[in-house]
Amino acid sequence: MTGNRVVKVEVMEVESSSGPENATGVLDVYLTDGREFSLLAATPSWFEGKMSKLGLDFYYGHSILFLSALKPDIARKAAKELAKDDSLLCQYDTPRTTLPRVLEEFKQRH
Repeated sequence: MTGNRVVKVEVMEVESSSGPENATGVLDVYLTDGREFSLLAATPSWFEGKMSKLGLDFYYGHSILFLSALKPDIARKAAKELAKDDSLLCQYDTPRTTLPRVLEEFKQRH
């Protein structure tokens, strides 16, 4: 447990063809102590559709934060829950990239 609080969560680089319930994006999370985290986020329906489109049966790699919808209020709530334990934010932190790019690269390697 830490004393750090989430100051701001920005939903960036959103990709969606049918709204926030079927989307992916990057969450930039800023804490009171100055640390910043970049989290890959997606809705289960977007992820399932992308996996099918790419013909992937499995994925392992960067952690993905699954949200019911890619909306700012839901993203903030999830970030605040993760911020309760620094190790979770560290686990989900990803070098600046997007999930579509990560999955394309994964397909090329496998």
